[in-house]
Amino acid sequence: DYTPLPYFAWLNFETNTVTKIADAAISTAKDMTYDAVTDLVYIVSPVTSMSGGTNTQVWSVDVSDGSADSCTTFSNVNIEALVADGTGKAYAMGSVQTGFDLGANAYDLSLYIIDFAAKTCEKVRDLGTFSGTKTYATMTINDGTLYYIGGNKLYSINPAEGDMVQLGTLPFRNMTGITFTKSTADGTSGQGGDDDDEEEDNGLRLTCVETYGDAMGQFADDVMSKRSVTFYDEYNNPVREVQYGRKAQPQLGENPWLMMYY
Repeated sequence: DYTPLPYFAWLNFETNTVTKIADAAISTAKDMTYDAVTDLVYIVSPVTSMSGGTNTQVWSVDVSDGSADSCTTFSNVNIEALVADGTGKAYAMGSVQTGFDLGANAYDLSLYIIDFAAKTCEKVRDLGTFSGTKTYATMTINDGTLYYIGGNKLYSINPAEGDMVQLGTLPFRNMTGITFTKSTADGTSGQGGDDDDEEEDNGLRLTCVETYGDAMGQFADDVMSKRSVTFYDEYNNPVREVQYGRKAQPQLGENPWLMMYY
């Protein structure tokens, strides 16, 4: 009757290893972010209030030993995503479900600023309504622009003006995390050297291998094709792989590529 317990761990993408730091006292975590000012990781966790509403509990985690402390609880605020801005504060996305319909729920989204030192959560502005299905949400920052994923929809947000623009729909049902490579504490790209003319290395490489008509390798009339995409870090170590497949149908032509595994 083994029940896996949540724990904090280091992920080494070069060696594909997971090193446990300590057990976690947090049963449910919505999102997490690293604050360079305090050198702590902050986690938001939902808490059901006595009245049936949703509060948000904020935890701080010392990454050296995995010790977690409850910082504060924000009443009647459902924070589902947050990202530190490099100044000891964080942008946070608040979500309130306002419509219930299979496949087309509605959520009112609001942007907040969390001050970790002052333990305050201040609403900056309302962003509008998100329509769709989302089990998870996440957010990151790059060059002063926020990027938010709810379900499989990607948005950009101008925190100064409050403009929220849908950039596209991702080929996944739900995304649970997003970040920019080589980002600095203040959310800028941090790439390149002192020479502005020097070609920048974005640290992302990939290979794509396609097999047509005999992807399964066992049937004479096999019409399944596959596409394997492997991503590498700046040291050419493989860090993730995605495989897509599609089947040719003589009457209808070829189907679009569909993700088989990630």
